[in-house]
Parts: sequence; C-alpha cells; structure tokens
Amino acid sequence: KQPTVTPPAGAAPTTLVTKYLIVGTGAEAEAGDKVTVNYVGILFTGGAEFDSSWKRHRRFTFTLGTGQVIAGWDKGVAGMKVEGRRELIVPASLAYGSKGFATAVPIPPNAALVFVVDMLGVAKPPTKTAPATTTTPARTTTPAKSTSPDLGKELLTLETEEREAKTPAAKAQLHQAVEQLRERLRRAGT
Repeated sequence: KQPTVTPPAGAAPTTLVTKYLIVGTGAEAEAGDKVTVNYVGILFTGGAEFDSSWKRHRRFTFTLGTGQVIAGWDKGVAGMKVEGRRELIVPASLAYGSKGFATAVPIPPNAALVFVVDMLGVAKPPTKTAPATTTTPARTTTPAKSTSPDLGKELLTLETEEREAKTPAAKAQLHQAVEQLRERLRRAGT
C-alpha cells in the first residue's frame, strides 16, 4: 500500500536526510547492485506528489551507484535492506538542481524533494571469474554489420523517448536501455 508522505516543517535541507521508517531484514543494497523499489515522491515545499510507482502499478528497478537515478537516490538508497522503508529528503543539489524537471506535476528549479522508498529486492552483480587459459590461439570473429543500422535506429528512438520521458522513473529506465544499447553497438564495432 502506498504510504502517505507529509513534507517536514521548516526550511529545506542542504544535505541529504535519511530516516528509517521500517528497518528491513533482507539483503543490503550496495553500489553495483540491481535494486527493485516502490516509491512515492513529493515536493518539499507544498507537498504536491509528482511521481509514484504505486500509482503506476509498476515497480522500479535500477543499478545503484551508477548515476541512473538522481544522486540523492544513489546515496539515500544505499544501505537499505529488503523489506525496509526509508524516507529521503533530497536537497535540490542532489535532485534536479537549477533546471528542475518537467513532469505532470512539474519539479521547479532548486526544489528539495521528499521520497518514501520501499526496498523490494536486491540482486548482487555476478562475480567475475578469470577466463580459462588455453594453449591454442583464440579465434576472433567480427560481428555482422547488418544489424548496425537497426541498432542505430533503435538507439535514436530510445534517446528521443528518454528526452521526452515524463517521470524520473521512466527517464531512468530509458537511460538504462540507451546505455545498454550503446554498449551493444560498441561491442559490434560500430
């Protein structure tokens, strides 16, 4: 169930403020982990809700500590445990700064934000193992270039969707897809 979020009284903070509402008992989120959360975000001033994964009926997944979300989230979600709930009061400098962000309820320039985040899942990255050595030379192949135009078109489409995204969550998800596609293009040698 979506929590009710009330903006605190007083002046907006200039540093990140975190408060456990429920301390979780599961895995702890660290930089590099893929985390899944539910959240609601409101403006510190006035309390208008600008985003909610609950209302979209869609959990939000991102890789922590990689810049896929605002800096206040990368810092404020770190250390949360599965089944935990945390309030984040994010200063403008760790949110959207002097630019603000266009959403259905616009985030004005220099706005502090308040989030309540529920940690639903933490997936640790796969551990890297050293490649096996071999005495025969490795055969190298060049990826077929025939898919490059299709990937290029897909990249342009995703970049456009990312620029036009209406919510921070949608923008972060599209950003992740753009970065993954760029990596595929780099690997394909285009």
